[in-house]
Amino acid sequence: MNDQMPPVAEEPKKNNTTLYIIIGVVVLCCCCLVAAGAGYWAWNNL
Repeated sequence: MNDQMPPVAEEPKKNNTTLYIIIGVVVLCCCCLVAAGAGYWAWNNL
C-alpha cells in the first residue's frame, strides 16, 4: 500500500493593502475633523 498523502494545495494569501489604505484614510479624516473642531472652538472662545 502507498501511505503517501496527496499534496495539499495552499490557498494564496489575501492582499490586505486596500484594507490598510481605507483604515488609514478613515483615521486621517477623523484626525482632521478633531483638529478642525478644536480650531473652531479656539477661534470662538479664546
